[in-house]
Amino acid sequence: EITKDGSLRLIANDTTQATQVHFQTKRAPMDNLKVRQALQYAVPYQDILDKVALGYGSLFDGPFAPLIPQYSQKLGKPHAYDLDKAKSLLAESGVSTPIELTVIINGAVPAMEQIATILQSVWSQIGVTLKIDKLSLSDFSNRANNTGDYDLMLGVDGPGVVDGGFYLGYAMGCSDAFSGSSVCVPGADELLQQARLETDDAKRQQLYDEITTKWIADASMIQLFADKAITVLNPRVTSYAYSQHTDMRTWSK
Repeated sequence: EITKDGSLRLIANDTTQATQVHFQTKRAPMDNLKVRQALQYAVPYQDILDKVALGYGSLFDGPFAPLIPQYSQKLGKPHAYDLDKAKSLLAESGVSTPIELTVIINGAVPAMEQIATILQSVWSQIGVTLKIDKLSLSDFSNRANNTGDYDLMLGVDGPGVVDGGFYLGYAMGCSDAFSGSSVCVPGADELLQQARLETDDAKRQQLYDEITTKWIADASMIQLFADKAITVLNPRVTSYAYSQHTDMRTWSK
């Protein structure tokens, strides 16, 4: 709407940030792989991207958003939306339904409540009752990053440094106190250490591909979409260079 009259321009740039649902795998039933897989299949990814982000984003799976160099287009294809598959996986999990889960969100961000409400509606169709816990920013940050006190956590994350090794250094780790999402992928920590020391580009990418394969198989989290940075420009701005961190020194008339 803001660009219809031609007085303003809108520019969308890819970022390393992704909107995600984190699983607390240290508590039941999120420690059950089949439950995590079922929830992944019960997400209307395209609808969420279109309705909440207005299409400004990209769908993917795996640990890396498409902008991150270690992303694999072959391995990181968007996850399927299949409610029948989700119901089948829940039946295989051995967990009795209805399953009651709580998702924590930053209550100050309307988009997070929109997404949580969509998930709440869809998951009710597979036997999952989702409670939405809207927290203040301080409480949300503490529980998401420090205590890990949640079943599910809906938020946005991604590295300030455009590098997969840097990102996984804090976002994954079976014995890492800084891995608030409890992402523990068997065998991946060792591969990450090898990748960060490997000097051959092809061999290093192969190691990251192995991590991606293990991450996806472990259903580590729900990657809803990779975010785009939206910038609105006055027509008087004739040159604009996007930076991961806004740098207006590059702006000119």
